[in-house]
Amino acid sequence: MLAEDLLALLRREPPSARTAPVDLDELSSLLEGGFGESSTVYVDLLTGEVFSGDFTDPAIVGEDAVIDIDAEPDRWIWLERAGSREGWEDMQAFALRQRDHALQDRLIRAIEGAGAFRRFRELVHDGGLAEQWQIYSDDRRWGRARDALAEAGIRVS
Repeated sequence: MLAEDLLALLRREPPSARTAPVDLDELSSLLEGGFGESSTVYVDLLTGEVFSGDFTDPAIVGEDAVIDIDAEPDRWIWLERAGSREGWEDMQAFALRQRDHALQDRLIRAIEGAGAFRRFRELVHDGGLAEQWQIYSDDRRWGRARDALAEAGIRVS
């Protein structure tokens, strides 16, 4: 999409993708959220606000908080939640990047089985890698959020 936008700019044409002021951190958090949450996410293309699919159901959020997607269908896009698999793959990729083989082995063992996210977080914190992990994780999550928007024809403004 970036190449298409640059080409349009050189040709003095409008970008091919629609833009929206989406908060990538908020979007990625909802796209990769926990269990029990709606399987969809809605993005308001005018404001950039991001909502769980639960906000379309007045029985869950109440009449005063519900968003009416049908009233302005061109204003909204829906995205399907991905779940936690990508987050686990991020932990694995981060572990494999470590040059200290003993640390790499501990990180790999930490992500095996139930409780993997907690154990990994503790080990990263105790190992002084919290800031490095946060930067790495944010970059990966935001990239996936941008990809999801791009697939829907949306570019973050």
